[in-house]
Amino acid sequence: MFRKIGFRAESTPPAGETAAVPQPEPKLPVRCLVYVRFSGVNKAYAYYNDRFCLKEGDTVFVSGKLAGKPGTVESVQTHFKIRLSDYERILSKAEGDLRGHFEALMDKMVCVDPCVLPPEMFRTWVLPPEEDPEDVLLGEGFTADLNAFEQDDEMPQSALHKGLEMCKGGRVVYVHLQGSTGTAFLSGSVWREVNFTLKNGTVSDLYCSCPYPEDGMCKHMAAVLITLRFLTQCDKLQNTDSYVVLDRNWFWNTVSGTDQVDL
Repeated sequence: MFRKIGFRAESTPPAGETAAVPQPEPKLPVRCLVYVRFSGVNKAYAYYNDRFCLKEGDTVFVSGKLAGKPGTVESVQTHFKIRLSDYERILSKAEGDLRGHFEALMDKMVCVDPCVLPPEMFRTWVLPPEEDPEDVLLGEGFTADLNAFEQDDEMPQSALHKGLEMCKGGRVVYVHLQGSTGTAFLSGSVWREVNFTLKNGTVSDLYCSCPYPEDGMCKHMAAVLITLRFLTQCDKLQNTDSYVVLDRNWFWNTVSGTDQVDL
């Protein structure tokens, strides 16, 4: 049996003072083997972890052949003896929880409080950490009129058609707008991030993480422009310039692991 040893304090604080509320000690990571299962893979793989406090159901990213693919923790083992060189590692843990009020809007779920799910949090859910964030350089972004981007000389028809198919397939999973600053994430074999500025129906500073620049805007940009035009025309969003939007199917798959969602 273990006995807790500590100090005894007076139960009533001196007059004029407020009793301090004891704060729980932060939980520290322990060395462990984490068994992770990936979508489309018929077995769980073991990874070494000494950086994160993990539990069953957490979403993580790993090193090795499955780097860049989100995996789900299946179990955590602390009793082991291994040769460290034989194991890949846990690189990151998807942080955050989804708490807020969402309403249905066609194939989307919308919350007018963008702080519910900021881009920094969503990024950890779908992308591994950048090896060198300071290595990202920006050139000149695209500019497009939401009401007439189909006729833009810098919008290839092939990109427009592919972007429309991405919208129909629910690939524009996340859109975040706060003031005039926007971020979108699109699913696929590799997740893509699109950044933009939206003011008075004009999108500027339009960038995509797609590494294959076409002769003009790419399909991911086209899909985001189509989605933004739809959102700006919705009555529910007429009186706000800040919101977060999730694809409906992705939303319901996500909230199954959260503590609180109001609908």
